[in-house]
Amino acid sequence: MLNGALRATRSERAPAGILASMAPELSATAERNLARWRSAPHLAEHRAALTSFLAAASTAEVEDAFGADLPFGTAGRRGCEGVGPNRINARTIAESAAGLAVLRPSLAVVGYDGRAHSREYALLSAEVLLAAGARVELFAQACATPQLAHRATTAGAQAAVMITASHNPADHNGFKAFGPHGGQIVPPLDRQVMAAVVGQADLPIGRMPLATALAEGRARWVTRADDEAYLAYVARQAGAGPRDCRLVFSALQGVGGRTVPAVLERAGFTAVALVASQAEPSPLFETLPDGIANPEAPEALAQLIAACAQQDADAGLAADPDADRVGLVARDPDSPHGYRFFRGYELAALIAQHTIVRRARDGRLPAGSVVLRSVVGSRFIDAVAAEYGVRVIGDLPIGFKWCGELQADRLGEEHFVAALDESHGFNRGVAVRDKDAASAALALAEIVADCRAEGITVSQRLAGLHTRYGARAEQVFGLRMASAEAMGQFVDRLRSHPPSTLLGRRVSTIVDRLNDPWTSSVSGMAVPENFLMLELAGDDTTGNALVGVRPSGTEPKLKIYALAGGRAEQRAELDNWVQSVPDAMTVL
Repeated sequence: MLNGALRATRSERAPAGILASMAPELSATAERNLARWRSAPHLAEHRAALTSFLAAASTAEVEDAFGADLPFGTAGRRGCEGVGPNRINARTIAESAAGLAVLRPSLAVVGYDGRAHSREYALLSAEVLLAAGARVELFAQACATPQLAHRATTAGAQAAVMITASHNPADHNGFKAFGPHGGQIVPPLDRQVMAAVVGQADLPIGRMPLATALAEGRARWVTRADDEAYLAYVARQAGAGPRDCRLVFSALQGVGGRTVPAVLERAGFTAVALVASQAEPSPLFETLPDGIANPEAPEALAQLIAACAQQDADAGLAADPDADRVGLVARDPDSPHGYRFFRGYELAALIAQHTIVRRARDGRLPAGSVVLRSVVGSRFIDAVAAEYGVRVIGDLPIGFKWCGELQADRLGEEHFVAALDESHGFNRGVAVRDKDAASAALALAEIVADCRAEGITVSQRLAGLHTRYGARAEQVFGLRMASAEAMGQFVDRLRSHPPSTLLGRRVSTIVDRLNDPWTSSVSGMAVPENFLMLELAGDDTTGNALVGVRPSGTEPKLKIYALAGGRAEQRAELDNWVQSVPDAMTVL
């Protein structure tokens, strides 16, 4: 006898053998959700896709699609497209927008990137928000996430939506939610929104036709003229200095071609060539290895490096598909193909040093200036900041939303220097409360031009930091896991059986942010996070080290953060130690 959740009418039935074989193995949650998706009138439009899915899906695939509600992770809801409550589809997007409406925004801004279905999901989100009583501004064409964040802040919106999956695979999409402060939603709002999302499951969701709202003045398009305000704002972050350098830029088949080159040109960088095959948005990311458009991955920048060599460029810049992260390769005769790839920690150190020194030189570094970083951010930031009297707020949880919360709460344009993320996300303007590839690209272009004027490479500039402040090896690793459950189980095992030593160093302290939560200095709320940090003692010759472990909030990867410091002559030794950390962690 088939389980009730798998019954079907003859016209919509998957092969009986498939359904019968999977019925005993599905969880009660999956059975309940599947029953709703197969029978509820408000889900009728998904029935044909559901039937096709069930005809070909394994039990594990059905369980994964229906066994949970797609959660709010580090940056909203993000995942593979498909049917079911644990997938991105028109229904889960509509539920997300209806959940965000619990904030009762009088104005909401909606944007979207170049992924498949992003425009349709944006229109759907706008119509749901309109039906809930909000006025809506909707980007007329695909935009960058920082464009949306800037518009939300400057327009005084109480909520915003960006349809994007950032650098995730091509078959993913997502719903990135922004709150009244202009940044990504943070506790307790994220819990309120998610509770409202789950509460939509058995309800039809109202929509107000966009055409009606436009005619009534309830909605308006965000136009190219509006975009100019963002481009001009970021370009004003430039400092005086050399501009003579040859650059190549790749949008990695995302929307960055509409922001980064324009900002660079406004700031005086006119010799910028484009990687033509990657200049326009494409939802397939067909020019990228395995369809992964991530500037954190050196292999994703292969075409950029080739274009740099062909153009005899000083450096190449890349943005991820929604143009909030940045990558850099720069001329280095000791590197393969003549160009060196710079990791996120290295970029954070370079941008921090450049921005602090440039602002001090230009008289724009007043007392009380602040830099933001996460608890696993580069310690080079601290060293440079200390030399110039800049305060570092460096105990933040991982995720740029915590920087956005602080930007909105207490930082003005005069005192905000930068927010620096170990995962290639940076920001130097307080009116954009998220990562900004254009802002970071401008800083990196200035660094490249400075180095060319000084007759050194960017690698030599970085080596100078090791000489001045002591050697550091810092890197984030992403270990792809089979599932979110596997990631959680790994961290749980580590929590239950922590090591006393790691790679020859004594574990002096273990910080468990699940059982000992971080407290937000803005809201005063406890923020539990499935994050473990091992602090390792140094000795007479080597400084302390730190290893952090957490499940990614946006994709099935275990994130491992490794940071170690020592004397300038120990760089190679420290690098080898850090590179050994992932293997050492996986055999604990």
